[in-house]
Amino acid sequence: MLRTSVQPVHLKPSQHRRLDDLLHQLTDLWNGALEERIGAYRRAGDAISYYDQCRSLTIIRGEDESFRRFSVHAQRSPLHRLDRAFKAFFRRVQAGGKPGFPRFKSRHRGVHSFEVWNPAIRRKGRRYALSVKGVGDIRFAVMPGGVVRQARIVRTALRTSVHLVMELPDGAAAACSPCRSAYGSFAAETAVCPWIATSTRRRISSTAPARLPGGTSERRRYRRRSRRRPVPARPGIGRIGMPPRWRGRTRKRMPDSRTAARLSGSQGI
Repeated sequence: MLRTSVQPVHLKPSQHRRLDDLLHQLTDLWNGALEERIGAYRRAGDAISYYDQCRSLTIIRGEDESFRRFSVHAQRSPLHRLDRAFKAFFRRVQAGGKPGFPRFKSRHRGVHSFEVWNPAIRRKGRRYALSVKGVGDIRFAVMPGGVVRQARIVRTALRTSVHLVMELPDGAAAACSPCRSAYGSFAAETAVCPWIATSTRRRISSTAPARLPGGTSERRRYRRRSRRRPVPARPGIGRIGMPPRWRGRTRKRMPDSRTAARLSGSQGI
């Protein structure tokens, strides 16, 4: 049984820059491999396989220093994806569906992730680290249970995360390391993690009594905030219930509205 655990990673500014360089290089590899496949088919009707392009990548790494900076496993990732995309394309053509030919990728919609098969993850201080050549140690906080078969590093507009694909025995569920150490077999046999992480990074056991952490004053503040109901803003019907940014506008527009009313009354409108 395979399960995927998504963990946010902690990178330094220099690592973010090196990761951007790697992703741009993977985008160029995707476009170059796609162009090679199209050109070979147009010239002689030949089909280039994934292994042919891996051999070409080995030659490129021997000639270009910029390609030797990064991991070869990460650079093979777009080649493997392109091979799967062509196999799916021919399968859809044979089935009579919409073909969906692979497209070239620009920098804005380029490759935003790569895979590392059978990664070597080690403990580094209070966190876990996955070493990627050219990027450095990609650190994350929680190590789930099971045998990690694949690590996928994903860069989005908001964050960078690592997706750990784990192999578990049938009927087992993934649990984080604090839960395994505290609850043992209970955390390994249930799919619900018995811990709650708050926005203040405080860990609360869900098996504890249902009460808020802190003193009585903190619980009272929480009750008052939960009882408050937001009043919908109604512009033009007084200042009560308006957001602060509208109140100043209302005060500034009041003389104009009175002047307009006087002018319309004097002109008989």
